[in-house]
Amino acid sequence: RLKRASGKARDTPDGQELKISRPAYRRKDWETIQQTIRHEAIHIFQYQNHERGGHGRIFHKWADEFGCEQYADEPAEKPKYTIHCPNCGQIGQKSRACKTTKHIERYHCQTCGSQDLSVRQHR
Repeated sequence: RLKRASGKARDTPDGQELKISRPAYRRKDWETIQQTIRHEAIHIFQYQNHERGGHGRIFHKWADEFGCEQYADEPAEKPKYTIHCPNCGQIGQKSRACKTTKHIERYHCQTCGSQDLSVRQHR
């Protein structure tokens, strides 16, 4: 199940596959869904013609041509964790537990360098 991404394109042994996540489909307006489909269709084109996907030079060329963005404005589902720097107010987000959320004391703010970060879990 897609949680963070609004869509996904894959190259499989049986051919290419394009998926749109249910949360994105339910929450988004039709224009945003069309943007997601165009974005993922570019990846399918890349698999068919260049044997790999990605957001590199070829993707940018076609994204400009089709008028779609490299990344969605917001994830399909709300992030489960928020990372906050009290020094500069910078906020980061994570969709699942990881080393950063489990051991925040090992990390520093990429904006101001503060090591006084905190993690809040949302339900």
